[in-house]
Amino acid sequence: MTRLAIVAALMAPLTTATAAQAADAPAEIKLGTLYASSGRFASISMPVHDGLKLWIDQKNADGGVYVKAFDKKIPLKLVAYDDQSSTATAATLYNQLITQDKVDILIADSGSVLTSVAVPIARDHKMLLIDQTGTGANFFTSDNPYIALMADPVSSVWPKPLADFLTHDGPGLGIKRVAMLYATNDFTGTQATTIRKLIRSPIPESSWYSTRACPLRRRTTRCCSTTFERQVRTPSCISDTPRTILRSCATSRTTVSSLSSCFPSTRD
Repeated sequence: MTRLAIVAALMAPLTTATAAQAADAPAEIKLGTLYASSGRFASISMPVHDGLKLWIDQKNADGGVYVKAFDKKIPLKLVAYDDQSSTATAATLYNQLITQDKVDILIADSGSVLTSVAVPIARDHKMLLIDQTGTGANFFTSDNPYIALMADPVSSVWPKPLADFLTHDGPGLGIKRVAMLYATNDFTGTQATTIRKLIRSPIPESSWYSTRACPLRRRTTRCCSTTFERQVRTPSCISDTPRTILRSCATSRTTVSSLSSCFPSTRD
């Protein structure tokens, strides 16, 4: 049975899926996914992966997932590989799941960074991609009907309460200047872009600090711009972590708004 027929059968409650209804039911539905057992994304990847395995075990213990087009339950088979938090490794393995393992449905690893490489691969192969937690706004475009986000809202939604506070309450509280730290990835990059758009009074680009090329959980080296060093009144940012930079900003009486992924506890 073709992959297209399986997907059509699973979507039968929403479509007619006449071709799938006429086909014989498959012996199993093959799901392909990645996980990160090590590296900086392991802490968010492994709990999600364990949850996926638990759900599959529970479904299979009950005979599989019910597919209306076939009026029967079909067992699930999971094919999973360890990407070790590497986007390069993830890209290779996503392609392998599609072209060699011939999975029926692709399930992205957790987080926007490891999901980002799956999105174009799934789109190019016309493969249904189940997006577990990746929320980068640029994943969801009118020319890509192959991605389905499961739970979290898109990243552009997250910063709105902060922007509302800064624009509505900030002036009355004496907030005049804002410094923002962000990582240039699909998760926090989207939020930084959104903050810029939502804050009513334009803030010069020199006020933004990007952690580009500064791997989280490591100490940075000369990542600060000269302009930012002047603003926070510190002679040098050499070997300063983002958290230290925030303390410097606070000392200089510069209001600091930081997005969650600037710190070692980042989720994406």
